[in-house]
Amino acid sequence: MDPCVVEFLERTKPIWEFLTAVGTAVGTVGAVIVSLWLALGERNVRLKLFAGITNEGKTVLLGITNRGAPALILHCYWRAPCLGDARAIGLPDYPCELNGASALRLPQRLQKHDVLITWSALESLANQAHEVIPADIVGEGLEASLAESFFGCATSAGEEFEVAAPESIWKEIARRVTLRRTEI
Repeated sequence: MDPCVVEFLERTKPIWEFLTAVGTAVGTVGAVIVSLWLALGERNVRLKLFAGITNEGKTVLLGITNRGAPALILHCYWRAPCLGDARAIGLPDYPCELNGASALRLPQRLQKHDVLITWSALESLANQAHEVIPADIVGEGLEASLAESFFGCATSAGEEFEVAAPESIWKEIARRVTLRRTEI
């Protein structure tokens, strides 16, 4: 090696050692920060639910949008105070759609910004409600109780997310339950 180069390196050795030490420290601190960010990043499941009635009043639609960490949706349900011991009626696990494509059935894993849509026949919900709602709950009492109903879903993390049932849905279920009771 050229003596001029060796002399230059020996003269600047303290500078190179300092820069190497600082670079190693910055790299280590940077790696720790990235690791903590990955480990402690957003882990909260944040689901937004939407319930509506479609298909000329024949189908209840439940839409679930994931706005947080990945979530595994186990099942969807409809609950109302008047359902007695049943407390909730499960919505069918199929058919459902994930991001516009047909999905086989629940459970489904949702990544951030995924949209899951599941639906149920309104007639089926009314039939199940008729079977579990006590016969002494009729008229305004039935409507008042169904007005406090919710659609929801349960996740594998043990969390439940709910949205109030729209008036169009609970009124239609109340009407159909009342019709069944007058037929008997």
